[in-house]
Amino acid sequence: MMDDLAQALKKFRSFTLPAGIPSAEAGERKRILVERTGEWELLLMIWGPRTITPIHDHNDSRCWMRLLAGKLKEEIYSGESPQLLTENHFTDNGSLFIEDERGFHRLRNDNESVSVSLHLYTKPLITSRFFDEEKKAWFISTLKTDGALNEFI
Repeated sequence: MMDDLAQALKKFRSFTLPAGIPSAEAGERKRILVERTGEWELLLMIWGPRTITPIHDHNDSRCWMRLLAGKLKEEIYSGESPQLLTENHFTDNGSLFIEDERGFHRLRNDNESVSVSLHLYTKPLITSRFFDEEKKAWFISTLKTDGALNEFI
């Protein structure tokens, strides 16, 4: 398993943004599968302008993110009635690490241009809990991809 993680981290660190990736409209986020094994998955996320994720967990998966283009803001929360702890701002090649023990988070592209990030999840992130701020309740959702990278390049 450690060799598998080392291989995944090597791919994560060396990944370069290919030509031909799709764009995203305002408020839209696309999840493009780069590679998945039984132990990890690598996803490219394309963030349209003014796109915000709900506050969410990672279902006991560890997450590394590297910003490949644009700007993103991360908000980290704690508690079952999430309270904002801190904010982090990322520009090109900025990176983060989050796991459920560190808190929940949300990412946002508050800009007028598209941003692109690369995410490594160990284990693959198939379901996640999301916080509905209107209902003040958590719900579980299955995560889907918008296709595989080789379909676009």
